[in-house]
Amino acid sequence: MNWEAIGAIGETLSAVAVLVTLGYLGIQFRQNTRAMRSSALRSIQDVVLLTEGNERYIAYLNKSQRNERLTPDERAHVVERFMTVMRTFERIWHEHTLGVIAEHQFNQHLDLLRWALSLPEHRCMWEQMAQIFDPQFRAVVDIQALSDDAPTSSMVKAFLALDALKGENSAS
Repeated sequence: MNWEAIGAIGETLSAVAVLVTLGYLGIQFRQNTRAMRSSALRSIQDVVLLTEGNERYIAYLNKSQRNERLTPDERAHVVERFMTVMRTFERIWHEHTLGVIAEHQFNQHLDLLRWALSLPEHRCMWEQMAQIFDPQFRAVVDIQALSDDAPTSSMVKAFLALDALKGENSAS
């Protein structure tokens, strides 16, 4: 066997190794994509879980809307719950910027955020605590959820109508 044959065998083995490596990377890429999508779905489920079982939180908000003074414990609960909701929205925004959450899904979350920040208590807390969030996320909230030019979807209108209806029923 001469040196040229040995070199050809070496080049062939190198090419096979490159193909195996590319195949492995492709498999890893697919697994990572699935993991990222799973994480995004978890974020979406977190928002659903945040809106369930909120009787105490809603009672505190209603008390606040009636201009009744919250106790320090009640206020702490409201602030903690608000921060949890906003951190969840921030995580969803971040996953959207990474391309993990589709545009239409993110827009649905923006609708929920617009509704949440339509409540005076939430808006006030946001204005007091916004500086602890990512500056780019703050800009999204300010432009997409708080500005007068922010679009109001039918979902937000439905939430606002439901709130108004609850207010009328509690006044009766």
